[in-house]
Amino acid sequence: MALARRLLVVLAMAAIAAVGLTVPASAGGGHEGSGRPVVFPPNSRPYGASYAEWNARWWQWLYGTDRLSSPVFADNPGTPSEPEAVDCSAGQRGSVWFLGGTFLPTSTTAPDVFRSDVYRTCRIPPGVALFFPVLNTEFDNLQCSLVPADNSAADLIRAANYPMDRVIPGSMAVVVDGVGIRGLRDARTDYRSMSPWFSYRLPANNVGHLEQFCGVDFPEGTSPPDVQGHPGAIADGIYLMLAPLPRGTHTLHVQGRFVVKQSPHLPPLIFPVDFTQNINYTITVG
Repeated sequence: MALARRLLVVLAMAAIAAVGLTVPASAGGGHEGSGRPVVFPPNSRPYGASYAEWNARWWQWLYGTDRLSSPVFADNPGTPSEPEAVDCSAGQRGSVWFLGGTFLPTSTTAPDVFRSDVYRTCRIPPGVALFFPVLNTEFDNLQCSLVPADNSAADLIRAANYPMDRVIPGSMAVVVDGVGIRGLRDARTDYRSMSPWFSYRLPANNVGHLEQFCGVDFPEGTSPPDVQGHPGAIADGIYLMLAPLPRGTHTLHVQGRFVVKQSPHLPPLIFPVDFTQNINYTITVG
């Protein structure tokens, strides 16, 4: 699918001074009484899977969740004074829940310059870890009117990598309850992962219905076609796994930016884009 559809740069924007630190955590961790957020190390296997595997699962959650109930597709982005109440339980199960920003930008300031500014509030149960991207991309060959559907495995991998290689240094920040998470300086962060090849199944109300995205009415159960013997989808991204938060109200701010400049060497499926996001959640646990 085209970059306009795949740059689900789902939580991101400019620079905040990171004042916290990443703390190793066990599966039952939380703030551990320190007042600091606990993030699972990028080389760990939280809840039995690697960050790369959770990367793939995040996209399966996104594409497999009914578009009409998913916060990622909510029409109202909210404001700082009036955050939009959303249902963070949509499509969730188990001990890890996924968070996302917006599937489409909330504003366009120039033909190739996009922003997403989102303010949301929701409730989650205690004991649930949160897995979310700072910036991410995904590509596959699901037939769409915007692009050809015969890209090679190498083409899809390069398309997923290319924007992520162009994250603006210093633009990323994740701040939990006022405490910044270190380790997000640039595209070489250890929190970046390339997914294994994976597939997904679309629900009845799926992303294909969005005219800005594709405009193809995909039947329920549609999956991307296999690519050279692989399942059809591949994703790159920078993610964090936040250990369960204690009961009460918490704030989460995620920001970042990448810029793909015009060049005669752009790979297939990629076009110039300057994308910034500013995603904010107020989360009540309990």
